[in-house]
Amino acid sequence: MHISDLLAIDDLGLTLLAGDASREFHTVHITDLPEPGRYLVGGELVLSGLMWWHAPEDSARFVSALVESG
Repeated sequence: MHISDLLAIDDLGLTLLAGDASREFHTVHITDLPEPGRYLVGGELVLSGLMWWHAPEDSARFVSALVESG
């Protein structure tokens, strides 16, 4: 599935803020870990309830873990 497929579902009310809507993903991973990279293999769509976020620098740590794992 591509991210654009999810964006096309009006009932979800999603807006792409960054990234490539044509990017393909194969699985969905839901996490509230601050550094979820060790559980990812690459190609996942990662969803989070943001329980790990307390300050702006937490975002950089979380996103870096995602980027490193692909």
